[in-house]
Amino acid sequence: MAQVAEKLQPWLASLEERPRGGSRWLQDLRDHAASRFVELGFPTVRDEEWRFTNVSPIASTEFKLAPPSTLAPEALASFLSADAPLRLVIVNGRFSPELSRTSGLPAGLKFGSLATAVTDHADVVGRYLGQLADPKGRAFTALNTAFTHDGAYVYVPDGLVFDQPLQILFVATAEGPIASMSHPRTLIVCGDHSQVQIVETYVSAKGQKHFTNAVTEVVAGEAAVLDHYKIEEESIDAFHMASMHIHAARSSNVSNHAFTLGGRIVRNDIVAVLDGEGAECTVNGLYIADG
Repeated sequence: MAQVAEKLQPWLASLEERPRGGSRWLQDLRDHAASRFVELGFPTVRDEEWRFTNVSPIASTEFKLAPPSTLAPEALASFLSADAPLRLVIVNGRFSPELSRTSGLPAGLKFGSLATAVTDHADVVGRYLGQLADPKGRAFTALNTAFTHDGAYVYVPDGLVFDQPLQILFVATAEGPIASMSHPRTLIVCGDHSQVQIVETYVSAKGQKHFTNAVTEVVAGEAAVLDHYKIEEESIDAFHMASMHIHAARSSNVSNHAFTLGGRIVRNDIVAVLDGEGAECTVNGLYIADG
């Protein structure tokens, strides 16, 4: 136990830098998740679910929380989807309104900052955030939740069929000698009989060493249709841990297609609850390894 505590010490120190304040329920959520992470520690290859994923290079590396950063629009050009003129850009876990494009959305569709939605769409966010991604037995989910502050929020109202792809671009930057980390959070709520296509893209500059710990929660209402694509093309020196938690109601259809094109250690966990007759969830994955 003493060795475990010693290995966790830098992470315990980083938890002191986690966001504080805001809504009481959100701070309680963070505090509970931080306690769970301290209790759990990092998984090891002795854990059945992690037999083939050795995360010791992550656990033994000192990371600092990535600071706010600004980017020139031209720096993103190669990462933007030509088929998705509407986009959110999240830099180091923080929404960038200057780089995002959200004008022209239909009435009722919310596509923006999670931190803003905590206040402006409190009834929906308070109902769903942290309810699917349970940190009880998942160390990386607990760590993400402990740092939850900003990220992406998508709300599609009942009956809305939106045929334009929505891109969420997560950019990681690294500055200074110590590797950085970010904990981006995404909440997607699709109302009954709605339809939408979302592309999550994770990128960083070549040669950057950093840690991205992402959590996405998806609530699909009755007969909702969500086509979700995830493209991970971060630096070959990056660490990327991610989980997607789905609740699919009756007759809904959620498809997830993950493309892993970068990273030193990358893992994508999918947890789906099919809660009703006719609910479907399709999961596809492709990775390209080098060396």
